Amino acid sequence: MIPLGLLLVVALVDSKLQNVTARGRLTCNGKPLSGHDITLYEFDLASPNDALNRTKTNANGEFKIYGEEDEKLAINPFIQFLHTCNVEKGCKKEQRIYIGHNFIGGICVINVDLASDDRYGLRLLDTCHVDKDEKAEQTKDLSVTGFLKCYSSPPSDSSQTLNAIDVRLILRSNITGQNEIIASSKSDGSTGFFKISVANQNFKYEPFVEFEHFCKGEKICARHRVKSEFFGKTYDMSNVDLKKYSAEEEVKCDEGKDQKI
Repeated sequence: MIPLGLLLVVALVDSKLQNVTARGRLTCNGKPLSGHDITLYEFDLASPNDALNRTKTNANGEFKIYGEEDEKLAINPFIQFLHTCNVEKGCKKEQRIYIGHNFIGGICVINVDLASDDRYGLRLLDTCHVDKDEKAEQTKDLSVTGFLKCYSSPPSDSSQTLNAIDVRLILRSNITGQNEIIASSKSDGSTGFFKISVANQNFKYEPFVEFEHFCKGEKICARHRVKSEFFGKTYDMSNVDLKKYSAEEEVKCDEGKDQKI
């Protein structure tokens, strides 16, 4: 499997019209994941990712999807889907699996058991319905506070506060694949303290607080889900160590194409 970093390397190609096919089977603890929507995207830094095609898994969890795109440079395709394998009840996990340049013009076979197979792509954050009810919606105020830190390595009692960084409160959209920024703020450059608030917001899904930082040597966005139990309250995250967020809780800040409402 080609490392993710190499998949996004821009490579020159002779032909402008490029195509890719992905086929395979999705399972969870050996059981097929049927009726799951799968979208084939082309990663695009300059604009929202292009949706090339959509399909569903069959009763046996199998799928096949084809897409093509006119580009002067090598396309960076990936498939994306939501699933409920080994996640909290009422939530869905967004899975993104990148397809290497060597499969452009050919077929990439993706057979994966989502309960145990960590070989593929990015596993993004959970999307959880409010009160675990897909039809529920609550209008509430919400505030999130805390102190952002970047602890030294190896671990010690000392810590390093971060320069003022962007903090955003976002809602995920399962329909468009884009995010809605419902509030934004900056942390204090001296203390790392941040506070972000929103009033009279309609919540159908539990939101995320997002931190855009360079704590790990490159710009990355760490996302932390805010559970519905904090609606109408202030969620104090206390000391937030940005080095401790896992790859599942981080995305490239240019991915997702956040949009302000």
